Amino acid sequence: MNRIELKTVAVANHDGAMEQRNHFKNGDSPKTQSSRTNIFKFVAALFAAGIVLFGCGKDDDDGNGNVKLVETIIRDNGDYDKFEYDNQHRLSKISNYWDGKLQRTNTIIYNGDEIVCSDSRDNSETVFSKTGNSINLTRTSANENSSGTFTLNNDGYPTKIVLSLILEDCWNDVCQSRSQFKESDCLYQGDNLTKYTTAVRAEWSEEEIEEYTTIRDYKYDDNKSPFYNCKTPKWFLCFWFLDYTIGVNNNITEEKFSEIGDHPRSNTSKYEYEYDDDGYPIKRTEKWNDEEESLTEFKYK
Repeated sequence: MNRIELKTVAVANHDGAMEQRNHFKNGDSPKTQSSRTNIFKFVAALFAAGIVLFGCGKDDDDGNGNVKLVETIIRDNGDYDKFEYDNQHRLSKISNYWDGKLQRTNTIIYNGDEIVCSDSRDNSETVFSKTGNSINLTRTSANENSSGTFTLNNDGYPTKIVLSLILEDCWNDVCQSRSQFKESDCLYQGDNLTKYTTAVRAEWSEEEIEEYTTIRDYKYDDNKSPFYNCKTPKWFLCFWFLDYTIGVNNNITEEKFSEIGDHPRSNTSKYEYEYDDDGYPIKRTEKWNDEEESLTEFKYK
């Protein structure tokens, strides 16, 4: 059975519909591609394609009390994402624009220092509850039920992520339930995630069951990341932004990916940056396997 390779260059949303530029590396039929892409929209947003490693550093102001926060991230296809913050420098709203039009917004709700809920304009809701160093989540919408658990280290970064999804997937008015389960382990050096290993079991149907493992290794520079001053809890940032491939306090310069299973594969992405006078990245060029390039721009408030 051939499987779609997804290389996403968009914001990941756990509201279940992530706009993607997909690189289909096989000859699957349109039905197969559509079916798998539908379930991957949520799954990729939750777990996939390069866990993003946003985090929060110490406030770095300009000497006048002004803290630099990334406001817009623009991709080379013209799509962009806007970020709004509360007066504590925490994310309060994320808006995604495709083809120049607002496609979705997600509002983040806090209770004290903790995130308790994320509401989407598609009437889906993700509820979070924290006990000690564990975060539980449940998500409900019209066609899916999802749950997960994050185990955090003492610095608030996830060391293990367990997520499951059951999705009602429809094609030509014929619907069936599909599921995917992922368990991920995260290794750090300081505040930077250096290895992300994920075991996957996907049940597309009773006859189509896949099991495989993906491994991602990261290298960093010594410069500030776009979200250096963000005060949103680290576990949420890691959960939400799963494809910007931006470091916690520093910027990723290389990502090596490999898959172990029925369809082994590997690739390497390398990143080069342009910085402003304050040391924050304003442009990033990605080269994938030394061939395909993409450009991302960062604008700050």
